[in-house]
Amino acid sequence: MSLLELSHVDVRLGRTAVLHDVSLRVRPGEVVGIVGESGSGKTTLARAALRAVDVAAGQVRIDGVDVHRLRGSRLRQWRRSGAAQYVFQDPLRSLDPGIRVHGSIAEGPRLAGLPREEVDARVDRALRAVGLDADLAARR
Repeated sequence: MSLLELSHVDVRLGRTAVLHDVSLRVRPGEVVGIVGESGSGKTTLARAALRAVDVAAGQVRIDGVDVHRLRGSRLRQWRRSGAAQYVFQDPLRSLDPGIRVHGSIAEGPRLAGLPREEVDARVDRALRAVGLDADLAARR
């Protein structure tokens, strides 16, 4: 099963075709980099994957869920679940220097309504998954 799958995705911004017939599959454990010139559609691709922009054609599935078919309360529930999150490339805009590492990582699970013990466990697992010491959670 794919963690992320885009199939024949088209994105239009107004009358302008920004992405045409883009397909991508990312399986659990894979690391994928999207490279290209400025204006080539990298950010639009990420925004389409997270439903921050609508697709004109094609499908976007995250963990088997076609996110562009979700509506109303199901869409709100999916967005709050933390199944997918956008990390901005500019750390000064995405990481608040006044918040500790634990707080930044915990924000998604906390918004999803998980109990504190589960949030803490997820923060610890996330740090270990990327090879960081758990002591870093207390740093800003």
